[in-house]
Amino acid sequence: YSDEENFAEIKDRAKEILAMLAGRKENHIAVISHALLLTVLASLITVGDGLTAADLAKLSYFNAEGEEKRDTSIIVKNTAVAVAEYTPIALHKGARGWHLLSWNDISHLGE
Repeated sequence: YSDEENFAEIKDRAKEILAMLAGRKENHIAVISHALLLTVLASLITVGDGLTAADLAKLSYFNAEGEEKRDTSIIVKNTAVAVAEYTPIALHKGARGWHLLSWNDISHLGE
């Protein structure tokens, strides 16, 4: 459709969201969204600002060996929980910024 976001637009939106969340004072914030935006957020956290559409495609559909395997990709599972943490200052040897602590956790489903 002509009004859909392209990669650059959704990446910019995700960067704005991460910046907004980083500026919040709350210690815990729930973010609920659609799979593509959550995937772009996680990809920006793990790959960084240099994330390209090709990177996103690889992360979304292929495993480390380049084989198509949706069970080992970054594709969001329905009702899955992810945990990300923002560290505003570098403590000890830790890096400042966003860190993805868990992804696609479905343990709450009891499976």
